[in-house]
Amino acid sequence: PASQNGKTVASYRLQPVTLTNPDAFSKSSQDLKQPASFSGGQAAWLEYITRTIQSNSNELIADKNNSGTCKVAFAVNKTGNVKDVQATNMKGTQLAELAVNMIKKAPGWNPGIRNGYTVNSSLIESVTCKVADKIENKTEPE
Repeated sequence: PASQNGKTVASYRLQPVTLTNPDAFSKSSQDLKQPASFSGGQAAWLEYITRTIQSNSNELIADKNNSGTCKVAFAVNKTGNVKDVQATNMKGTQLAELAVNMIKKAPGWNPGIRNGYTVNSSLIESVTCKVADKIENKTEPE
């Protein structure tokens, strides 16, 4: 307590405080030395997307609204786990549902790195699917 003339008195003090949260999600990957990434790099990510779309092609072909690019926002925490996955466009389409589930189930993400420490970060990934209107029937000559 504060004292004045040997007696305890009520007092106040203005104390400037600056708060920082090292665990806060990065607003931009530009301030990260190394943004979060899929294990195996971009080539492995594209292979994973291609495999997933091909294995779900029948569902995607059934609805012409699935053509386009679905953007999916999500967070990768400092242990590499994915959370808060949501489609930012094409909501309600099979492609959006597939893209969200694909990212939720994706194995192994590497967390972002800032100042030598792993940090939580946010990402937006695009998943593009083009459903062709023409079906080409290729037969071999007899």
